Amino acid sequence: MRFGLRRQLLAIGLVTLALPIASALYLRETEQALRSAQAGFLNDLARGLAPLMPAVDNLSPPGRADEALYAHPLSVTPTLDGFSADWRLRVAPVPAAVGGDQLGVLVGERDGTLWLAAEAQHAATDAPRFDVACGDDQGGLVLTTIAPIAPGAVLPATTASGFGGRIRGDWQPTADGSRLELRLPAGLCHNRLGLAVRSGDRSARTYRDSIPGALIRINAKLRDTLAKNALPGIETFAINQFGYRITPVIGSRAGGAEAPRKGFAQRLIAGLMGGDADADRAVFEAQAHRPVAGALDGALAGNTVAARYAAPGGGLLLVDARPLAGGALVLVQDAEAILTLANPSLQRLTTAIIVTTLAVVLLLLAYASWLSWRVRRLARHASRAVDAHGQIQDVPPDTAAGDEIGDLARDMRQMLRRTAEQQRWLAAMADTLSHELRTPLAVVQSSLDNLEQGSLDADQKQLTDRAADGVLRLRAILNAVSNASRAEQAARTADTASVALAPLVAQLRDAYAATFPSHAFELLSNATPTVNGTAELLVQALDKLVENAVRFAPEGSAIQLELETHDAHAVVQVRNQGPALPEGDPARLFDSFVSTGGTGSSHLGFGLYIARLIVEAHGGGAAAADWHDDAASGVVVTLRLPLVES
Repeated sequence: MRFGLRRQLLAIGLVTLALPIASALYLRETEQALRSAQAGFLNDLARGLAPLMPAVDNLSPPGRADEALYAHPLSVTPTLDGFSADWRLRVAPVPAAVGGDQLGVLVGERDGTLWLAAEAQHAATDAPRFDVACGDDQGGLVLTTIAPIAPGAVLPATTASGFGGRIRGDWQPTADGSRLELRLPAGLCHNRLGLAVRSGDRSARTYRDSIPGALIRINAKLRDTLAKNALPGIETFAINQFGYRITPVIGSRAGGAEAPRKGFAQRLIAGLMGGDADADRAVFEAQAHRPVAGALDGALAGNTVAARYAAPGGGLLLVDARPLAGGALVLVQDAEAILTLANPSLQRLTTAIIVTTLAVVLLLLAYASWLSWRVRRLARHASRAVDAHGQIQDVPPDTAAGDEIGDLARDMRQMLRRTAEQQRWLAAMADTLSHELRTPLAVVQSSLDNLEQGSLDADQKQLTDRAADGVLRLRAILNAVSNASRAEQAARTADTASVALAPLVAQLRDAYAATFPSHAFELLSNATPTVNGTAELLVQALDKLVENAVRFAPEGSAIQLELETHDAHAVVQVRNQGPALPEGDPARLFDSFVSTGGTGSSHLGFGLYIARLIVEAHGGGAAAADWHDDAASGVVVTLRLPLVES
C-alpha cells in the first residue's frame, strides 16, 4: 500500500493521541487511589462503630426466613376500613408459606401498635375464619380468632385475657374472596406473628408448623445508637440474620437517590479510563420488606464485606458491611462523590486535551491533503510538459509559494524552459548544418569532377570513386535530416481540415503503381473515414511507408493498401512480403537513424520516423508487426488517425 504524505501526517497526528490516553491513565490511577482511600475510611468507620452497637434480644429472630413477617414503619395512622391503601406503602403483600396463592399478608407498625392486612381468596359462599398467632415476651403463644359474619367492623371470637377488648378489625368481601384489616395493641406480639385462614375445605397460613414465624421490627436501641454516630454523606443501617433491615436508614448519601447523567465528554473520558473494572454490576437495594442484595451474605456469615455496586437510580455505591451478633452493620457511601470525573476542573481539562488532540489530528490531515494536492498538481504539470518522445510540450506556470515545494516547482519550470530551448536549438541546428555543409560539399564534388577530367591511373580512379560515393551519401544524409526537420515543423504549424481518406488512398494507389512498376499494388477498403488533418502531410506519411515497403518487398510481389475504421479511428495499413522484423521492440523502427537494410539504395532510417511525426501531430499513432498466412509472410505497418467527431 502506498504510504503518501496524507497517511504519514495522519500517523504523526495519531501519535498525539498518546497525550489524552496518558492523561486518562493518570486520572484512572488517581481515581483508584482516592477510591482506595475512601474504602479505607469507610472500613475504619464501620470497625469503630460496630462495638458501640447494643446487644438486642430480637436481633436474632427465631424461625425460618420465608415464615418471617416484617413490620413496616408507618408514617401515618391508618383508618380501620378493611383496606391498606392508606398505609402509604409501595410494597406487595407477602405470600403465605402454605397455600401462598390463597393468602397475602402485610404488617405495619406505628407507635408500638401493629397493623395487619390480609387478602384471602375463597368462595363467596364460604365464611372465612382468620387465626392470628402471636409470641409473647414470656415465650408463649397468644391465639386470636376472627370469624366475620357481615362486612364492616369485627371483633375477635377468642383471645387471651387482657387483649380481647383492645383488638379491632374490619372485614370486607371482594370478588374472589375478602380483605381483613386488624389493629393489634402494643405488647400483644413480641417476636412472633402468624396468620392462618380457613374457608370451606381450603386453608392457608404464613407458617408451616404449629409455631408462627418471626416478627421483624425496627430496633429502637440500634436506631438511637446509629443516629448518635451518624456522619454526613453516609447511610447507615443494621440487618438481621435474614437480611431484613431492623433500623431505619440513618443519614443520606451525598449523591442523592439518582446520579446525574453523563454527557458525551464524560462517557468518552470514562471509556478512555476503562470504566470501573472492580465494580459489581448488581444493583444494591436495601429495601426493608425483603432481604438486601446477596453480596452481604458474607457479612451475615461473619466476614467483613467491602465492595462497589450499581445504585438503583444510576451511579456507583461503596458498601461496607461488618458482622454483628445475629446480623450485620451496613454503611453505604456514594462513590461518585470521590470520582475525578465529578470534578468540573479535571473534567474540563481532560475534555480540552481530547478536543485539542482531535483538532490537531484534523488540522494535520487537512494540511497533508493540501500538500498532497500541491505535489499531485506539480506531478500533473510535469507529466503534461514532456510527451512520450521527450519533447517539451508545455512549461508549468510560475508560482509564488515560498516553501520547498515552491522552490521545486520553480526549479522544474526553469529546467524545462532550458530543455525546451536546447531542443529548439537542436531542431534548428539540422537546417543550419545542412545549409553550411552544402557549400563545402559542392567544392568537394567539383574538385572530384575536375580530377575525373584528367588522366588517372586505376588506383587513383578507385579513390576518387570512393570519395564521390561518400559525397553522395553525405548529401543524402543532409537531405534526410533537412526533410525530417521540415516535416516536423510543418506538422506543428500546418492548418488542418477534414480529409476524406478513401479517395485519397485510391489516388495514391494509382500513383504508386505507375511509380513502382516492379510491384503490384492492391487496395482493400470497405470504409469511407474522414479525419481532421493536412492532406499533403498525410500523403507524405503514406509515401514513406510505401517507399519502405518497396525496399523490402521482392520484385513482382504485391503491396496491399488497406483502409478501415476501428474504435473511433481510421486505420491505414501497408502490407508487404519480405523478411520479418528484427528482434527487439518494433517501436524502435520509428526512431531516426534506425535501419534494417533492404534492397535498393542506401537507407538512413528517416522514412518511418517522418511518418510517425506526421501521424502523432494528427493525434494518432504508428505501429509495425509481422504477418503471415499459408501463402506468404512479411511486415505490416499501421497508422491510426482519430475520426472526425460527428
